[in-house]
Formats: sequence, structure tokens, C-alpha cells
Amino acid sequence: MKKERTIEFINDGMNCSVIDDIAILTISGNIFDYLLNIELDNEMLEWFDVIEDSKLKGVLFLCEKGSFCEANYAKFLSEVTGVEITPDKPVEVSKFVKTNARALQINMIINFICKSTNLRKVVITAMQGDIVTPFFGTSLASDFRFVDEKTVFRLTH
Repeated sequence: MKKERTIEFINDGMNCSVIDDIAILTISGNIFDYLLNIELDNEMLEWFDVIEDSKLKGVLFLCEKGSFCEANYAKFLSEVTGVEITPDKPVEVSKFVKTNARALQINMIINFICKSTNLRKVVITAMQGDIVTPFFGTSLASDFRFVDEKTVFRLTH
């Protein structure tokens, strides 16, 4: 039996609540833990469909400090390249040893962007802290973007 999808949920590092007519998706954990989990990605794509079919007027993606940070990105890149990469010791990436993980990450980001841009609701992204390249890009799919005054975009590409 297929699990019924709802707008509100709580996962480790990600949760959604509804206030008035807005769904607020809070991302507090390492986003790269979600990008390599197909089950969670499928749940997120279905969540977008539930949002689309709802009477809600918009979605706020609230990204807490540290969820999109350079340290998490360096850890992910280290895993998929087989080379130790840290924010203090950047390395030019020329090949990936875990090409499936890299392809999965790219596909999940593309899916998220497609769902965000096709959503017939207002989409708002609010970010803080360090924001690495992939999530700067995904934020561009939002109708509105907000950052706090201490946000730093780490466009490492």
C-alpha cells in the first residue's frame, strides 16, 4: 500500500509546516545527505505534487545556517572524487571516482529546479550562512530570494 503524502512532515534535518496559506520547508541538516538518497528525492518530488494540488498560495524554503555550507560541499566532493578537499585546501576537480553519486546529485538538483519553476505558487527562498554553487543556482528558480546580511556565496566553480 502506497503511503499517503501530506504537506506537513518532520524528518531528521528537514521539516515542513503550514502557516496561513504558506508551506514552510525548513532545511536544517546537511543537504548533501538528501541529494544522494533516491527515496528522499522521490518523496520530495511527490511533496511538490501535493503542494501543487493544494489551496496553498506559496512555499518558503528556509535554509538554516550550515545546511548549504562550504564544509558540507567539500566533504561531498571529497567522497565523489576520492581526493581530500577542505574549504582551506581547495583542489581542482578533474574527475569523479563515484560518477553515479555525482550524476545522482545533478539529477536531483535538476528535478528540484524543474518542480520549483513549474509550481503554480509563489516560491520564496531564504538562506543564511555560506551558500555553495549548487544552491545559489537552485535559489535562482525561486520567485523571490532573501539572505541575511552575513550570507556569503561560495561560487567555487
